[in-house]
Amino acid sequence: MKRLSYDLVVALYRRGIHRGVLEDRGKLEAAIAAPFSGFGDVEFFPTLDEKAARLTFGICQAHAYSDGNKGLAWLCCDLFYKINGWALEADQDDAADVILDVARGARGYEGLLAWLIGCDRRPYADRLADPPDPWPDVPF
Repeated sequence: MKRLSYDLVVALYRRGIHRGVLEDRGKLEAAIAAPFSGFGDVEFFPTLDEKAARLTFGICQAHAYSDGNKGLAWLCCDLFYKINGWALEADQDDAADVILDVARGARGYEGLLAWLIGCDRRPYADRLADPPDPWPDVPF
């Protein structure tokens, strides 16, 4: 399974959000690494949905930037699915409400995971009507 790198997440923030400064690099790195954590051969988050939920939840809760953490969390979630071959078909208002719930503590990891599992998705390669890549110079 493909993962987002620290450099890619910082580039996404700079190109897509850029409303604050990075206040805690360690928290951001931990949030990015968490979906791939485990012990021995056992992954704590073995499925794509579990990894996406952990990544999104972690970035949202880390507050690594002075502003824009919720937007970054959603961008990373969307991109994580895409680089792994899937595109979420989520209503943007619903997604915003869910991310706000996560940020204020009204929805935990399990609630976010349940919402992601309930979203429609399509193979990303089959989406012919995708808009142009908003970050064409960011390597995946």
